[in-house]
Amino acid sequence: MTNMNQSQFCDLTIEQAVAHMMQRTGDMTLVVDRMFTFAAAQACMDIGADKTASMMHYMIAHVEAGAFDYLGKPDPDDQPYQEPTEDEIRAGCTKAILATMEQMLTDGATMAMVIEKLLTAASVASVREAGSFKAATLLRTYADLLDAGAMAMIEPTDDSTAH
Repeated sequence: MTNMNQSQFCDLTIEQAVAHMMQRTGDMTLVVDRMFTFAAAQACMDIGADKTASMMHYMIAHVEAGAFDYLGKPDPDDQPYQEPTEDEIRAGCTKAILATMEQMLTDGATMAMVIEKLLTAASVASVREAGSFKAATLLRTYADLLDAGAMAMIEPTDDSTAH
């Protein structure tokens, strides 16, 4: 599979996972939170917290510069469907993200590609849900947590496909 095909496959797989999570939760904010958290933890395992924080700062700069502004502003009338408990939703989102990542790795994507796609998908979803400013603020929060050592206990692995 070429890098472009891998990239397109990763995009499609993440879109399907997000659609599945939205069917279950109806809460894009939670889906985005789970995607950022998952991507950050996987990146810390793969490349370490410092490089992960740098990657998130890079993404922040692009969001703030308007990289996703073409997506438009969120609809203020959208009301999330609320029935499952937060723990059920988090568990469901995490399970869907793990399955998505596993499929991407099985089909030949690199861990770096998986992480980049998860962060990009989470950024796009966040911009759609809350707008560029709030999306950048959320990214900055995760980057600040990484800078502060929130995931310092996660050591990079020698196996780039570890998860």
